[in-house]
Amino acid sequence: DTQNVLQFMGLIGAKFEFRVSKRCVIFYYDDYTIVMYSFKVKDKEFKIIEVELHKADFNLITDIESTLSKLNGFDARKTVDKSKFQIIKQELYDAT
Repeated sequence: DTQNVLQFMGLIGAKFEFRVSKRCVIFYYDDYTIVMYSFKVKDKEFKIIEVELHKADFNLITDIESTLSKLNGFDARKTVDKSKFQIIKQELYDAT
């Protein structure tokens, strides 16, 4: 239950920051897992693709990028250098 979790976190000194709903779709392959996240912050939609390698073979990244480049709107050069938490926090509290 969400209320119990919030109450427990308060008891251990955690400060509630924000709530966000996100959707994720997970695709499992032998060598890696691809997770596609989508979430909205202040009516701005974000879509992020995460790749988790099951073994340290960075040649797989090139193969994955090549495959994903067939998706409309995918650009391997647009890397995310922030966590989802950082993105959401920046969007919520950015004064601009």
